[in-house]
Amino acid sequence: MGAGRGMQVTAGTGTSSQVGFAAATDANPFGTCVGRVLQGSGTVNQFYDFSGDSLVTIQGLGSDPTSKFLVFAMLKGVSKAGTAANTYTWSGGTSTWVWNSSTFGFVNGHVYPGTMVTTG
Repeated sequence: MGAGRGMQVTAGTGTSSQVGFAAATDANPFGTCVGRVLQGSGTVNQFYDFSGDSLVTIQGLGSDPTSKFLVFAMLKGVSKAGTAANTYTWSGGTSTWVWNSSTFGFVNGHVYPGTMVTTG
């Protein structure tokens, strides 16, 4: 297993049914995330539910680490493996994982401890 990082997400709401966290560098920032700089490499830029799906983005990656880079993201006892994502993309140093029809269960205004483990 790789580097683990404890984090705390205070869920906010964005557009299009988004609930969770999107960093200030996002076009539509919402929520907050303490501990989003990962050990090894990368920074969590987005961690939210939307329209029955869920999404994680990690930026600051020099080359495509593949979906295996995200060993798992866990919040509220819900764990999602990067290799189980329905969609994985990498572009310009940012990796994105999307899990269809599966959410972490974010509720606006609630605070959630979580863990993200990567191979980096």
